[in-house]
Amino acid sequence: NFSVILILSLVLVVLSNPITFTTTLDGTIDEIVWVNKDVGFLRTHSHAYITLDVGKTITSINDKLCGTSGCARIFVVSEANTDVIMIRGKNAEENWLVTGLNNKSPVYTKAKIADKSKVIKELRWHPRAQSIAALVNTPKNKIRHDLYISKDGGKSWSQDRIMADVNDFVFGNLNSKNFKEEMLYAVHDTDDGASLVEFNFNTLEASNSKIENALGVANVGNFMFATTPEHMYVSGDNADTFNAVKLSKKLKGGRFTVLDASEGSVFLNALPPLKKNIPNPPYGDLYLSDATGTRYSLSLSGNRRESDFCDFQKIKSLEGVYIANAAAPSVKDTKECKECKTKEDCFKYCQYHSAITFDKGGVWTPLVGPEKDIHNKVIKCKNHIDGTGGKKLCPLQLHSVLSDASQIHSHKDAIGLILATGNIGGQLQKDESDVNTYLSRDGGFSWVEVGKGSHAYEFTNRGELIVKVTNKQPSHSIDYSVNYGKTFEKFKFSNHSSDDILFKRIHHPGDPQSRTILIDGVRDRNTVLLTVDFSTLNLPDCKLHENPSDANSDYEIFRPHTYGDQQCLMGRQVDYTRRKADRTCLSPSSVDFTPSNVRNCACTKRDYTCDLYYKRDYKESQGSDLVCKPVKDDQETINKIPDPCNGYYTRTQGYLKVAGDTCEGGLDLNPVLIKCPSGISVFGVILLLFFLFILLSFTTIYLYKNTTFLQTFVNGPANFVSYNQVTQQEEFGLSDNEDDSEPDEIEESSFSNYKSGQEAPDDFDDFKTESLEPIDAEEPSASNTRRKHIN
Repeated sequence: NFSVILILSLVLVVLSNPITFTTTLDGTIDEIVWVNKDVGFLRTHSHAYITLDVGKTITSINDKLCGTSGCARIFVVSEANTDVIMIRGKNAEENWLVTGLNNKSPVYTKAKIADKSKVIKELRWHPRAQSIAALVNTPKNKIRHDLYISKDGGKSWSQDRIMADVNDFVFGNLNSKNFKEEMLYAVHDTDDGASLVEFNFNTLEASNSKIENALGVANVGNFMFATTPEHMYVSGDNADTFNAVKLSKKLKGGRFTVLDASEGSVFLNALPPLKKNIPNPPYGDLYLSDATGTRYSLSLSGNRRESDFCDFQKIKSLEGVYIANAAAPSVKDTKECKECKTKEDCFKYCQYHSAITFDKGGVWTPLVGPEKDIHNKVIKCKNHIDGTGGKKLCPLQLHSVLSDASQIHSHKDAIGLILATGNIGGQLQKDESDVNTYLSRDGGFSWVEVGKGSHAYEFTNRGELIVKVTNKQPSHSIDYSVNYGKTFEKFKFSNHSSDDILFKRIHHPGDPQSRTILIDGVRDRNTVLLTVDFSTLNLPDCKLHENPSDANSDYEIFRPHTYGDQQCLMGRQVDYTRRKADRTCLSPSSVDFTPSNVRNCACTKRDYTCDLYYKRDYKESQGSDLVCKPVKDDQETINKIPDPCNGYYTRTQGYLKVAGDTCEGGLDLNPVLIKCPSGISVFGVILLLFFLFILLSFTTIYLYKNTTFLQTFVNGPANFVSYNQVTQQEEFGLSDNEDDSEPDEIEESSFSNYKSGQEAPDDFDDFKTESLEPIDAEEPSASNTRRKHIN
């Protein structure tokens, strides 16, 4: 009996461990994309691979494509169709369409591009219509670009170009108003210069110029952006209207990078015009827009940047929460910081530090580090920050986009959870010996240390399963937690040191309920991919999701909040249901985690940011007590009385409610209504002249009817008829070249307009950034909407 029990126990132990699958690849992984929850494609420099079972089996598809190495260059995934992917090759002749992916029966078809002598510059799928795709072809060693369309899902393409000389294009923005399915928006080059036009790919008709002198066009978040060499414009209604971006005068002719536009407003990192001795400044200033995307005010000064990449990341599971790194205010204007040349010098002289905002950039505060480390030892630090009741707290600094260490990581379905690497102290340290791994369970409000040294990490099953692996020395084990990081179990996928892998990154399939992850690394100089399936842990399904207040429920209410007394975020209290940390169960796929019980809070300064032409005064601001002061260069623009001024106008108090904030009542810092100065405005003068004209007309008519002298003067003596002699016959009417059907249409003037750049650090809904240059604040005139053919 004892032997039977022992055997059964061993079986249970084996069954309770994850299952692993190891694949050796030819070269370092350059790209992994997921078409649906099971099917993914991998690419190295020489090979392309497919998996139909979330990485358990991975197969080379080179023989399905060109038959030689290095033929796959880019994977283009359709937003609207999980059954298809386009694989771009070196030129227009080497492109393949892969279909049948939903039923895991891939079919490889060589795409029939009309002009095979060209190289594909860009290929885009339509965001809604599954059968529509467009591409721009470029003749080798030439600048000209031609636009082609496919209406059968990329199997075949139009024999003739549908538009010539296209520098850039996008389909409409599904997240914006007035989406038109049959339209795309192209930067069309002509003899008179490039212009942005709205193009109907069914009728092959284009509008007159939306933006003249256009450089490019891009969709980011809810907005469409376009720039000219001097100006930047934004549209929130799919190019029906464009408005000029309004920024501080000192940024005229500068450069900027759009960082995030996912929450109804825009964050951008802006640089003033570059100086010859500082070609790549170590930081820019972070600006936040209003709900229209046009009015921008300073949010954070000194945001770290390199080229077009910036240390700025959105916490994807919560609204309004962002983390950024910035140069210390005390040193950012020193020559050593502004002109630093190497990463080491910039770390040394700019003293980068981390800050978090819970109100979408209204107020940035230091991150509060843990009081004890993973071994329960008290953490000591020299640079303290003041906590409540005069308590001294240690600040936490986190590595982000520009660091070699693992970045800040969050997932939209892992509510309130954040993983990161960093250090305790007054500034971010580059030395790896100072780096540890940290976790927040409450959206960045507080942090715990969950690992010594640097790790790669990932959330699975909505964050209920956390996985981390050391990425600085070879290992044959994986750490995982089923209690939100309170404890970690160590799983050895091998007992032999010869099987050790130097791990690099962890990849999540994209399905929020997936219990499988893929970890790439190096073993014996070969790239290996370790697939780990946690579905064999035999954890039960969690119960009573619908009643989290029940003591027997495996769930609880999580309410995110800021450092204030109210449990409010973005002007409201939001209740999320998530699993309790001490319950060893996993949520089934049927559970709905939509937030509930949304209640608006009273407005405080946390709900405001500084208005256009104002910036935060850090000397007077204490904690959440935001104090906004006018920007010196823009004082003459502030509260200028409009001309004409009709009755009333609005005057800013220096504050603007954060876009998306829903607070009600409480502190009101919105612009106030001011009565126009006394005196007659231009409109009043026009009204007065019109009244005098009417009065004069009635007076003249009255006098005419009642005065014989005026009647005689106007009509001549009574009973006398005067004739004009007709000396030549004339035909009255239109000549042959005139048209009386319609009056001539009045030509309206056109707008003026961009350039793009930064790749997302994560492939989620992965936030995507666009680098644009340069900018100004002039308003465009209305665009002409007559349509014309473009060949």
